[in-house]
Amino acid sequence: MKTFKKRTKGVISILSAMTLAAVTALSTVVPVAADSSVNEDVKNAADGVYAVELVYNDKDSGKKYPIYDGTGFFINDKTLITCEHVISIAAEDEDSIKNITGDYDADNLGVDIMLSSDISVTASIKKTSEIADWAILETKEAVNITPLKLADSETCQKTQEVYTLGYPGIIRQV
Repeated sequence: MKTFKKRTKGVISILSAMTLAAVTALSTVVPVAADSSVNEDVKNAADGVYAVELVYNDKDSGKKYPIYDGTGFFINDKTLITCEHVISIAAEDEDSIKNITGDYDADNLGVDIMLSSDISVTASIKKTSEIADWAILETKEAVNITPLKLADSETCQKTQEVYTLGYPGIIRQV
């Protein structure tokens, strides 16, 4: 259902969101040990990465229809950063929802954060940038999670290794 353009934006966009968060100095990270063959800091960072779902809540049937999903990461116990394209709907998908449910109302869209395979929390959208493809989400209540620790941009070095994380815990070095 997503266009190719929306999918490819996601790879670069989550890195943009991470950079934005690091620049705003929301948190710092313990320096990564260069001599570790299996980097424990990177493995531990995966604990802060979660699946984010845009869902359509059919008020008539009570069913919840997942539309898109993507990666997001908590930066504190209530705030999560993801890509804007994950939490916004394309016009062609509005028609698909209408075909499935018989109706479409943008007020029935919601965002769920999957804490585990069977536990999710609802989040509200606080700020977005369609151009930079980032979104800041907030849960109503604090969530008992370990937030992702972000690097301090002042201490990063040009030769430092960078890792990308996505759900379900895929770790890849770039």
